Amino acid sequence: MVDQLNSGAMPVFAEPVGRVRQFCILVFAALTVALVLPPRVAFGSDSEAVQHFNLGNKAFQTGDLTQAEGEYRAALKIDSAMIDARQNLAITLAQEGHLEAAAEELRIVLAARPNSAEAHYNLGQVLLQQKNDKAALAELQKAVKLKPNYPEAMNNVALLLERAGDKEAAFGEFRSLLAANPRYAEARNNFGQALANEGKLDEAIAQFRAAIKLRPGFPQAHENLGLALLNKKDKEGARSEFQKAADLGSADAYLSLGVLLGENGELDAAVRSHQEAVRLMPDDPMAHFLLGGGLQQKGDLDGAISEYRRVLRLDPQFSSADLNLGVALREKGDLSEAASALEAAGRISPENPEVHYQLGVTLGRSGDLPRAIDEMRRAVSLKPNYSQAFYGLGQTLRRMGKLEEAQEAFSRVEQLHRADAEFAQANTQYNLGLAALAKGNLDAAQKAFEMALAIKPDFAEAHTNLGAILLDRGETRNAIGQFRAAIDANPDDARAYYNLGLALEKAGDSEAAHAAFQHALKLDPQLKTSAPARQKWK
Repeated sequence: MVDQLNSGAMPVFAEPVGRVRQFCILVFAALTVALVLPPRVAFGSDSEAVQHFNLGNKAFQTGDLTQAEGEYRAALKIDSAMIDARQNLAITLAQEGHLEAAAEELRIVLAARPNSAEAHYNLGQVLLQQKNDKAALAELQKAVKLKPNYPEAMNNVALLLERAGDKEAAFGEFRSLLAANPRYAEARNNFGQALANEGKLDEAIAQFRAAIKLRPGFPQAHENLGLALLNKKDKEGARSEFQKAADLGSADAYLSLGVLLGENGELDAAVRSHQEAVRLMPDDPMAHFLLGGGLQQKGDLDGAISEYRRVLRLDPQFSSADLNLGVALREKGDLSEAASALEAAGRISPENPEVHYQLGVTLGRSGDLPRAIDEMRRAVSLKPNYSQAFYGLGQTLRRMGKLEEAQEAFSRVEQLHRADAEFAQANTQYNLGLAALAKGNLDAAQKAFEMALAIKPDFAEAHTNLGAILLDRGETRNAIGQFRAAIDANPDDARAYYNLGLALEKAGDSEAAHAAFQHALKLDPQLKTSAPARQKWK
């Protein structure tokens, strides 16, 4: 049974809370890090040093790096001039993460073989792993000079030039590389990313498609093609490519797919996608953060809070996790813990207007109106077009009896709404939802309200109406989350409090339900708080 839904009030929006990350910026593919292992060299069957060297190669190829290191060191102890053993020792040390030692060994190799393109390449790779791009580029360029058609070195030179901001030189390097090696799929993928970073999406898409044609099971190319298609507003094409990359085992593709599904209003599918990303990357903070955002949007506050806390264990400086944790805790009614989380977010990101607004809302709910006003004023000073913060400021000023100042804030809200294109888009979806309700089509109505919330996550009336549908369908926990979100967006909405009371009563929390009914009655004395009769959708 549902309560009468709001239809006439002008919706008021907020900036996204817990909205999942937009995958609209293409990033570097990983630079090639595989190190060249020279072929086995037999100096003579009676050489003990050679025997250790060959045993080291065998151990390296089977993945036993500890044994490989020991064998190479044994070979060098017998014959310190065995340069191949020293180079392989350097490769092994690099694979073990001993980068400084690896670089030292490679410099000894280069002292003996200054014209070894492979040694310069390997040293460049080690320097890359040490994040010394300038020195790495110099070594890789030496490798290319010594061996003009050295595909792996040319690929990394191009990537480093692009990262350093020398776009034209990078593009030239990629073109030279692909002219000599047209079937080098990894280079085509990387060139596509460089093109996409410059907004040359059609050229980038051509490179990604060529890479996939050369390597049909190339997950990074599929994902990058999806990102480029998404930037061209081809959501269906992007979704298809993300799914292909995910099917090939790309955890990042599950993140991208989940983001796209969430923005399309397919919350259940988005959550499943992010759950798979978490399974594949259990220690990745962003994966947990995105999963938490999806669960929060569905109203699963306990699940969302658990994910945000996991994020903060993995990365205590992840301020957005503190922000969303604070909002989720507030939606559960834990105002003290919510304020603590939001204050933590403020210490990490003091210039984030969203943090100040959400802390202001929380303080207002706690009754600390002066501090709430201070936080909301800080929010609008940092972001002058922040309509929801102006609305919250107006409400709080009105509660303190500062009516003239409140009216100024509300006037600013109206000005901002008239200039907000997303406002119109979300309102269109909201009205489509109301029309579907009038026809009794709950599926279409739910989809429309979810779409409205994907555009404007703090659309109070859309939260209220979506919650009413969920409550009618027996999804009580999710309905409670929607009603609390509606209250956060519009604390004066008596109907949201009333519906929250219905949901809490259904969940068996009679004390909290009574408090919600009482608050609804305080806001609107004409609102009936007895069990409602079924009313018509509006």
